[in-house]
Amino acid sequence: MTRTLLNVPEQLVATPTYLSERGTPQSVDDHDGHEIFAWHRPSADPFEIPRLAGGGVAIRPVVVATDVHALRQLALSGQGMAFIPEAGFPDPKDPEPLVPVLPELGRMCPVNVVVPEALARSAQVRAFQKGVLAFLP
Repeated sequence: MTRTLLNVPEQLVATPTYLSERGTPQSVDDHDGHEIFAWHRPSADPFEIPRLAGGGVAIRPVVVATDVHALRQLALSGQGMAFIPEAGFPDPKDPEPLVPVLPELGRMCPVNVVVPEALARSAQVRAFQKGVLAFLP
């Protein structure tokens, strides 16, 4: 069984320090000259960032990976901009937050929990899901 817990924005993000040092893109044409790290989302093209209004923008990422955490860490270290799901939950271990870049780009990304049907109705699984949902905004 699959249950969507929430939807988070998948967006282009970077640290404020990176943007102040390298310049903040003001339009989709300004992303050239920036290192972009792209998440290879299942059934999506990592060489195109979708526009919220439809269509997409071609990019040339320097890193394409299925590991969102690794891409997030690259962006947090100030190495470039990452196109990743970013819920904006603060982490006290992060030196600075990631901020959205070019808010007209992106899409929503479902966060799902997948449980074998035989376990879906167990008290432990229901308690886990209830706990996760209580934590989320």
